[in-house]
Amino acid sequence: MMVSLSLHRALAALGFCFCFCCCDAAWTKAHQAGQEDSCQLTDDTLGLDGAQLFAELSKKEINEVDLAGQTAAHVAASEGHYSCMKAFAMQGLNLDRLNKYGHAAIHIAAEQGYAQVVRELVQQGADVDCVTVVDDKHIPLTAANGGETAAWVAAAWNRGSVVKMLHTLGADLDWPDNNGILPETIAQERKNHKATKVFRDIASGVEVTVDDDDDDYYL
Repeated sequence: MMVSLSLHRALAALGFCFCFCCCDAAWTKAHQAGQEDSCQLTDDTLGLDGAQLFAELSKKEINEVDLAGQTAAHVAASEGHYSCMKAFAMQGLNLDRLNKYGHAAIHIAAEQGYAQVVRELVQQGADVDCVTVVDDKHIPLTAANGGETAAWVAAAWNRGSVVKMLHTLGADLDWPDNNGILPETIAQERKNHKATKVFRDIASGVEVTVDDDDDDYYL
């Protein structure tokens, strides 16, 4: 099922700068405004602002997916928009839903290095140890084994801040993937020094803290 225009309009009007991996062909001005982070958009046809449109979405509508199987949470996670996760959860969005590549929103946030998105997802009820799922048709973007937690993904992409955040949130940092590879092991194998240091600090009893602006995006 493709994402409804009403959902797109609501998200765009709220200022969420979403870039779908597999977009609907017919983007509206609302989509463009969302891409440009224009949060003052109103819907001329319905006469409603974005907050009203969003509030009127049903649980079924809020859980609609695009061609890649992504919900609004996946897209928000890919763009670093953590503030919208509470609204999503309140509207009944399944934050743990997997896209067709076997990823939940928390895996995408971990890969991108958005520690604050990871925190907000977990605080709003997402499973901190949710694992990726691989089938014969779809191979995940981050790994090909399946069974990867957000901690594993963060370690694989050298997102040290995300590993720290997951540790503070009570994640199991010793959860192996389906091939038995631990998060710390994949970090070491890939010479991911930032992530490896976090694992070593935790093992040594060093206090691990995360600042509000502590993200690894683009690093």
